[in-house]
Amino acid sequence: SLDLHETIDLSAASDAVQIPQLDKCHSRIGDISLVNKQYQVQLFLDQSGRNHSIESHIEDMDGNVIKTFQSSNTKADLAELQWDHTDNNKRQVKEGIYSWFIRADDMLHSGTINDNLI
Repeated sequence: SLDLHETIDLSAASDAVQIPQLDKCHSRIGDISLVNKQYQVQLFLDQSGRNHSIESHIEDMDGNVIKTFQSSNTKADLAELQWDHTDNNKRQVKEGIYSWFIRADDMLHSGTINDNLI
């Protein structure tokens, strides 16, 4: 078996530890929250300094894309995405359950918005 774990004593301040750069970018999303009538979610990206590609859209329960956000690129390790509850034509959408899909580099994340719980 391959042992990918190494124990490092960090008590000696003179020891420098090199953390390897991963082959692929890594990311995760936080919880979707409602703040000032806008839904928002934080996207946590790795701290590699690489250029991260972010794409995002929202679908209704039938799988219809109701909102597509402009793609962006960033070297930041934190991005915040917001949705004002409108569709691609800037019309308010009805209360319901929606899925928010966020692709950061090659990783797809999703979260659920449930207006019925508000």
